[in-house]
Amino acid sequence: MGCYLFCLGYKGYFVLQELARLNRLGLICGVVSCEDTTQESYYENIKEICLKNNVKFFHKKMIDMLDKKKIAIAIAWRWIIKDFSQVIVMHDSLLPKYRGFNPLVTSLINGDEYIGVSVLYGINEYDKGDIIAQRSLKIFYPITIWEAILKISYLYAELCVEVLEKISKGQKILGVPQEQKEATYSLWRDDKDYFIQWGWSSDRIVRFVDAVGFPYDGAKILFEGNVLRVLKAEIFGDVRVVNRDYGKVIFMDNGCCVVVCKSGLVKLCEVVDMQGRQWSAPRFRIRFE
Repeated sequence: MGCYLFCLGYKGYFVLQELARLNRLGLICGVVSCEDTTQESYYENIKEICLKNNVKFFHKKMIDMLDKKKIAIAIAWRWIIKDFSQVIVMHDSLLPKYRGFNPLVTSLINGDEYIGVSVLYGINEYDKGDIIAQRSLKIFYPITIWEAILKISYLYAELCVEVLEKISKGQKILGVPQEQKEATYSLWRDDKDYFIQWGWSSDRIVRFVDAVGFPYDGAKILFEGNVLRVLKAEIFGDVRVVNRDYGKVIFMDNGCCVVVCKSGLVKLCEVVDMQGRQWSAPRFRIRFE
């Protein structure tokens, strides 16, 4: 039957790299990709792999040229794929947990012990299709979102090869219905969701900083109406604060602000302004919003 890969971002790029390394690019009919203004798309990298290996390459605008009787496999794809005989989706969570948006980010913020990838059939309701395969791996904190992406990219490649080989052999790809009562959802994020909430615990705040960093927009705080970006933070030994006002600086440690949270303290190790310039506290008495 054959299939097309709809690839975006590092995960799509890595899967293609692995297919090339394993001499498995012959299992696909072509690759679809496009530029993405919200984050690094790896569009040129994906295109280059295709051109070097004589794989048909299509821009997203050229979808109407494709043979819709074939299977579409979505890897980090952000748009709805219509009219193909089957659509197979690769998703950044162990479904039915974290259906929806940026599930890996949500998983890291929540401090999950395991992360993973699910392969499922695409249907009209997002991330509710039957599960074809899953892979998981144990992680240890602290871990950044980029480190987590690098790790699960290997799972993407393993699962993609597994599915492609079944398709090439004409094997029926069976899926298992999800347990609907076990489903949870991860909401979409906008600019407001990148701001640290000082009413969180210190460990959650540190995980948040790590989870929304590169390739995302980074954790943010407000100081006197100006937005600052926190690139690195760490848990600082707690003390007994009788009037625990969240967001206030309680100590300076090697020039870094130590901030009161709902529980625990957080040291802001690296802070920059929105132009990327290093920011230093102008005084001790500071309240972040």
